[in-house]
Amino acid sequence: MSLVKHVTDSSSISIKESDFNDSMVGNAIPWPDRSIKEISGLKWHVDIYPAGDDWEYQQINTGQVDVYLVVSKPVNAFVTFQIKGTNTTHSEYVTFGSNDRELVRAVPGFVLHEDLRNSGAIKKGKFVIRCEVKFDIPIAEFPAPPPIYKLLKEDCNTVNLVTENLEIEANKSILTEISPIFSAMFTHNMVESRTGEVHIVDLDSDTVRNVIDYCLGKNLNTITLDGVLNMLKFADKYNINGLTEHLETFLIDILNYENAATIYKHADLHSRENLKNACAKLRGKMSSRF
Repeated sequence: MSLVKHVTDSSSISIKESDFNDSMVGNAIPWPDRSIKEISGLKWHVDIYPAGDDWEYQQINTGQVDVYLVVSKPVNAFVTFQIKGTNTTHSEYVTFGSNDRELVRAVPGFVLHEDLRNSGAIKKGKFVIRCEVKFDIPIAEFPAPPPIYKLLKEDCNTVNLVTENLEIEANKSILTEISPIFSAMFTHNMVESRTGEVHIVDLDSDTVRNVIDYCLGKNLNTITLDGVLNMLKFADKYNINGLTEHLETFLIDILNYENAATIYKHADLHSRENLKNACAKLRGKMSSRF
């Protein structure tokens, strides 16, 4: 994410009503280029098609004005087109890319000829289109959001997750928010709510610690495939759906011929259909090679 400042530029042009005729279909009235000195090499202009840019579309809609904003290099901008003296506007935030097509933002059918005539915008055979562009000028890189563990108060409510050989302290509120299972434990008159302890007998302390740290935004130094699968087992057991989806996406991304059997075994045991389907798809590719 970038820290930006906004530089606003605008321009207006007068268009003749006589340019609505069929001979002008596909013919643009270009504006002069305007330079933005804050970004080297950045210029912009608008192409106005008073009788529309496309003959077929023009016939269907019985006449419209098309507008195109054109920039000279990639940039982000908030763009507003307006017909002077009316409520006819079009505004949007645009990310302009690097190729020729991505340096143009088209607004086909910006306004119909009939609506223009009925609006009173046409004075003495002319009307005015105004374009305002608010460019994002990057100043610096904005820092990534801090992991949540750095934002927590030191005296926040905690519970203990008790494994076979270790008690792991965890933030009670966070567990309640990410897991409906933990939420039920701590908000109803259950033993976990009364004692402040959750006993976990089917997962080791490393897995529990990894899940808690990862959900708090802490980096895990290293982890094995079995470690990831155990984290997925924990997330599945306690219905931490966000973590489940995140880990499944990761496993599908790293799926290959060497780890497919291990991942499929876990997916089949725990009824993870997305993982199973991904493994089956890879197996089909493997079979087709022999």
